[in-house]
Amino acid sequence: MVFDKFQMTFLPIAKAPVKDDSEVVHNKNSRKNRQQLSRAEYEAVQVMWRLTKFIGPKQVPEMEGFRRGAVNELANGLSSEGLLATLNGLDSFNGYYPEQHDCLYVNLCYIHPVKYKKSRPYIDDYLALVFGQQWEIATGYEALGFLYEPIMGGCIEINK
Repeated sequence: MVFDKFQMTFLPIAKAPVKDDSEVVHNKNSRKNRQQLSRAEYEAVQVMWRLTKFIGPKQVPEMEGFRRGAVNELANGLSSEGLLATLNGLDSFNGYYPEQHDCLYVNLCYIHPVKYKKSRPYIDDYLALVFGQQWEIATGYEALGFLYEPIMGGCIEINK
């Protein structure tokens, strides 16, 4: 599946409704109260995005550990080139006009990250784009020596 020719919609994260825990559930760990997921539901992932604003260089550049560089294509087939074609056709990004050195990160995450009180492994592949005069593919480790502030995030809905 290659998503180069599809329409993408960037949806901001909505505030999660607050659960009312006033109801007491006895024996809540029993089998009847467990969430039953099919194999497809268990393996389902969604595409998440995060936009960060460039603040400036760090006073003391330091290595904060090893960081894996960005990839050109995610496991579901979404590529940097397809994302560039969509982003460079937009005037603003959800009401925000990007400035020089702003970064956009796109990654996959599980829809159901926890099952039976066990967390799933982290998916560490991500796409990174940097804004210059237009959006460009990040070459690697630009973010290590600079300070960034997260502005907004959400999920990407891919319309076929």
